[in-house]
Amino acid sequence: MKIHYNAFSFALIQFSLSMMNSMFTFYYVNLFLNTYKISQRWFTYAESIYLLWSSFNDPLFAYIQDTSSLAIFHRRRLAILYGAPLLALSFVLPWFPWGNYEDNDWLTGLHLIVSLCLYDTMLTFVLLAHCALYAEISFRHEERLRLTKYCQFASLFGSSAVLWAEMISNNFTNFRRFQGFCIMVALVGWLAMHIATKALKSEYESPSDSERAWDRDVLLDNERTSIWTLYQQIFSQRNVVILIVVNFITELHITFGRNFLSIFGDELIPKFFISDGLRKALYGSIFLLPQLFVILGAPFIERLGGYRIYMLLFFVKIITSLLLYISEASPFFLAIFFVLDTSLPMAASKIFNLLMSDCIDADMERNKRVNPLSSMFFAANAVIIKPAQSIAPIIVVALLNSNGFEEVRSGRTVDPETLGQLRFVMFQIAWLVPFISGILQVAMWLKYSLRDSHLAGSKTVNTIYGSNI
Repeated sequence: MKIHYNAFSFALIQFSLSMMNSMFTFYYVNLFLNTYKISQRWFTYAESIYLLWSSFNDPLFAYIQDTSSLAIFHRRRLAILYGAPLLALSFVLPWFPWGNYEDNDWLTGLHLIVSLCLYDTMLTFVLLAHCALYAEISFRHEERLRLTKYCQFASLFGSSAVLWAEMISNNFTNFRRFQGFCIMVALVGWLAMHIATKALKSEYESPSDSERAWDRDVLLDNERTSIWTLYQQIFSQRNVVILIVVNFITELHITFGRNFLSIFGDELIPKFFISDGLRKALYGSIFLLPQLFVILGAPFIERLGGYRIYMLLFFVKIITSLLLYISEASPFFLAIFFVLDTSLPMAASKIFNLLMSDCIDADMERNKRVNPLSSMFFAANAVIIKPAQSIAPIIVVALLNSNGFEEVRSGRTVDPETLGQLRFVMFQIAWLVPFISGILQVAMWLKYSLRDSHLAGSKTVNTIYGSNI
């Protein structure tokens, strides 16, 4: 297999981001609750501040990166190059206590607030530049698909950092070893991003390019355009709105699957039907299968395009949800269904960047832009879908608790009638979530018009780009 070095360099950044982000999201709650013993009050304060800041910094940084005349902001490689060491430092920050937390609960809360906000700030800064590079490295569909494939391999290796951390720290019981491993992850992540940005090339910049005069003029003109005007231009495009709303529904579905797969599986699939080892493998497979689906399905994506693959996935989840309903909670079909229903939406999210890049290209043609507003497009999506990560758990937990879930889980009741009602509600949720979301997505996706971008090549956008050089 011949290695494509530009795609490999791009995937190296994905490897670093996956490695650090999987470690951070998997461990920080456990660390502050069980090791630092943060109070519920301060934990709630910190999470609330983090949610507010997280919603604010995405559009802000995107606007700065797409409109600033400073090279460190609008040059994607430079944003990653100089943002990488700061991201690595912010990643290390939570794992080292600031003092004695037993008598200073406020200090634990301050530590969590600073850790969350600083890490999210630097992750957003680097991640937006990385997503923008995806759209700007090449205008050709096959090149973007190659980037997607390489990134799936990178995500597989990067996400395995959690497994290595578990082994090295003996399931998080040897904290000094864990701290040492986190320092190593930060150093490897920074080094990988440093090397990658030195080698990367895109249609808009290369490592040796000097600043173009027309590029400065366009950026200075963008600086005079308000953030509200630019976002209004983005959201005035029907295809962009449809794609983001469809992705919001996908994120709801993914969040539901990740949070409730093990809960629903433990209640609806009898313990005698699947052993504990097989059950763990079943739950763990959802972190592996989405990447494999994209890697193995790349030839079909190249031939059919992202639009048709999305539509196919929507119909698959509608059909499988109906089959589950007909099966009447068959344990065998439930096991297959849970794996597919969690993995397929995650696989769909892996090719989202491919479709968003088509919208960015169309925006360049529509508004006669020289430089794309790539960061702002991805930030617009982030702002819309982030609430889905809170909405899905809140709704499902409310439905379950109204049917005795809290009592059953706490062991306060063994009433067979209550347990039967709870399992009935779980089964109804299990098939209705993919069925309803699939119907809504098909209805919206039929109105999406950028269907054959995989056949159009780079003719239109290259014409716009070339006419301004």
